[in-house]
Amino acid sequence: MSFIENFVLGEIFDIRVGNTMVRTKLQEIVSDTEFVVLQPTINGIPVRSEDNEFTFLFRRPNGCISFRARILYSYKDGDLALSRVLRVSEMERAQRRQFYRLPIVLDIVIDMGEKKGGRENDAEGQDEDSRFCKGKTVNLSESSVELTCYRHFEKDAKLVAVIKLTESDAVLVNAKVLRCTRESRTEPYSVVLVFVDQSERERRLLRRFIFKQQALMLSRR
Repeated sequence: MSFIENFVLGEIFDIRVGNTMVRTKLQEIVSDTEFVVLQPTINGIPVRSEDNEFTFLFRRPNGCISFRARILYSYKDGDLALSRVLRVSEMERAQRRQFYRLPIVLDIVIDMGEKKGGRENDAEGQDEDSRFCKGKTVNLSESSVELTCYRHFEKDAKLVAVIKLTESDAVLVNAKVLRCTRESRTEPYSVVLVFVDQSERERRLLRRFIFKQQALMLSRR
């Protein structure tokens, strides 16, 4: 796949930095292996690794494509902070599960019952306090959410997550517990939920919200 033939100025790239994704925009195509992007940052600090190599991802209608690239150097061009990048691998199709994870703090409520069927049986014998749990999100994607709360959940437990996206919008999804851990008894649990039986409406709502937040993040740089 030729870089020059498949990209245009303004192309959006996701860059994987550890367990985080950051976004940048293509500013100049120098050659089939070198290009210039807006300097990628996390909370205003330029991204770094030992060798300055990162995985770049971009999306097409038929899936997600990735490649490895090295940030050669960064510089200023007027008001823009830019980075010159060297592609060091071929472009490969990435797994569909590699959705962008938006770092964001939102209110989330966990209901220990499934949204579609079975709720009455799941809730039987439980009072309201034991059935519901409040928490805060750490990051959010179209397919999962990481959150913190003070309640332990068993791996693979089925539940409902209600995530408050804005003052007027919330999304309610079926989920199961992928991981639930904590560092000490005084710390909250770190919980990862994977969404199951998602409707297209739920995916669209999450996708629009995440894209909007990404655009806001880029506009503040």
